[in-house]
Amino acid sequence: CLGLQGAALERAFDRVEASIKRTLADTRAGRWLLSPSHKDAACELALSRLTAAGGVADIIVDRTFVDTERGERWIVDYKTSEPGEGVALDDFLAEEALRYRDQLLGYRDALSELGPEPVRCALYFTALARLHPVALPPLAGKR
Repeated sequence: CLGLQGAALERAFDRVEASIKRTLADTRAGRWLLSPSHKDAACELALSRLTAAGGVADIIVDRTFVDTERGERWIVDYKTSEPGEGVALDDFLAEEALRYRDQLLGYRDALSELGPEPVRCALYFTALARLHPVALPPLAGKR
């Protein structure tokens, strides 16, 4: 049998429910990310892009939109992870940013073709209600 059952399913359900509640209670970032007022907003955006090796890569972007106030395209990857016991939050965020850097670079490269807006990437940790922008090198050929 595949999937979760019994107590494991209950724990997973409780964790998802808690993450949703935390995100919706996060008036600073969580609700802003989910706002329907953003331009060109999409969730689970499926795209294909050419790789450096000449192949095709299929990607799914958790959330993207253009913030009309600042004129920036945001690419946000949702994460359910949280620091382990004894791990400092700043260390955890730095490790996660490094872990997902290449993934965000691929998303950024693919979505930068959608418009002239500057692109910002971030991880949103649902268990922490925390938006963590990830600095990436500039796009080749763009400012």
